[in-house]
Amino acid sequence: MEKKDYIEIWDKILTKFKISSFVYDIGDNLRKFHLYKFLKIVFKNCPNNDIPLTIYDFGAGNWLYLDKIYKAIGENCLQRNVQLSGFDFSRAALEWGSCKYKNLKPKNVETILIPGDFVKALNSIEPDSTDMIFSLEVTEHLEDDEKFLSLTSKVLKEDGFLILSVPNSEPSFLSFDWFRYVFNHKKLIEKDIRVGHYRRYTTNKLHMMLNKVGFTTLKTEYYDFFWGDLIEFFLTQCFKRDSIFKKIFFYFCLPIIWLEDYVLNFLKVKRSGGIFILAQKTKSLDI
Repeated sequence: MEKKDYIEIWDKILTKFKISSFVYDIGDNLRKFHLYKFLKIVFKNCPNNDIPLTIYDFGAGNWLYLDKIYKAIGENCLQRNVQLSGFDFSRAALEWGSCKYKNLKPKNVETILIPGDFVKALNSIEPDSTDMIFSLEVTEHLEDDEKFLSLTSKVLKEDGFLILSVPNSEPSFLSFDWFRYVFNHKKLIEKDIRVGHYRRYTTNKLHMMLNKVGFTTLKTEYYDFFWGDLIEFFLTQCFKRDSIFKKIFFYFCLPIIWLEDYVLNFLKVKRSGGIFILAQKTKSLDI
């Protein structure tokens, strides 16, 4: 999929929502939850000094999880200045997210929007210069995902962190995704192709690729198991428009989603809609 196609997709998406729109997407809310958890771990392991912290978010889109980034910084990293850069093909998407959460931005954070080809931008970043990189639901859109991850390792400082999320090719048994992929013997479905997915991932394949390009996987969690798809189906079918009743139903269902997520991750269940990984750069690469 070309750059202009992604920009057109974002333009269509953004026309459907206002800045003040409530976020009902289960996957987005679960990614917020896991990103916040991982950021708390990362900030506890960051040294306390006066050197500014550099964070790059590649493929940030409309930055729906920016509120959790700000919250984690505000709770754990107010003693250091933070330079947070969001990269995406769509300037409009980046501006939408930064505007939505502008009132939550801590005073020690400088937020920079960098529209354009973020893979090309990676090539121009100085090696060993970045403390932390996010890549949430991005690598499946890239034809050469291994090259992209190699470049992220190259620009990260020694012991720098990568937070990564990807769609899982092994969905929960009897979930909607299980019927779409496993039952129908399909690696990709129409939705994947429409949004530009080249692939979905298994945990083992992802761990092996990260290790190959110089990362050690510190923590792996899973999200969007069984109830997420079912609840989203009822939300879209029973509530055609945003309303107070839709919000009440969503808030009623949210504890079910959190409980499912907590219990199944505790039990180390790998079959899910998505994989969330915290990794750390462990060796210098000659790329």
